[in-house]
Amino acid sequence: MRLDQGWLLADPVDAPDLDGALAAAPVIGIAVLMERHRRDADAIAARHGAGVGAALPAGVETRRVVRFPGWHEIVLWLPGRRLLVSADVLGTIGYFLAADDERLGVHPLVRPFPPRRALRGLAPAAVAVGHGPPVTEDATGALSAALRTARSRLPAAYRHAWRMSRRARGRNYSA
Repeated sequence: MRLDQGWLLADPVDAPDLDGALAAAPVIGIAVLMERHRRDADAIAARHGAGVGAALPAGVETRRVVRFPGWHEIVLWLPGRRLLVSADVLGTIGYFLAADDERLGVHPLVRPFPPRRALRGLAPAAVAVGHGPPVTEDATGALSAALRTARSRLPAAYRHAWRMSRRARGRNYSA
């Protein structure tokens, strides 16, 4: 994401034109939101003289949202922009959702223990997620609903994910 001081990258993946896309401003930091998402962070940091996991710029907060064995995750909160950035705990693609009308969901493995306390009091204008398109309309309402209904809609979420996987298996992917 582009900040006043430069680029702050989250869980970056290297791509052929990445350096050109970043050339307009310095890379001021690289945040790794999940330990499994380190990916190309070190190589990108070395090329741009940035730190991985170093002190974040002013106006960027972190909140720990998952602390399971083998899964530690933080989110980035930019209060000045009202932007919440999530790697895996929140998503907008099908297997995160309990129904087609749900816009933002808690990861199926985290639904029994949604990060309500960690995200309490946030009123995002947008939620950027690692899996699916961002939520840019009534993001506060979508976040509130996702956290509030995570447990109660757990059976529906698992049924929805199962139905989606059945549909996907029925498709012909050889074409």
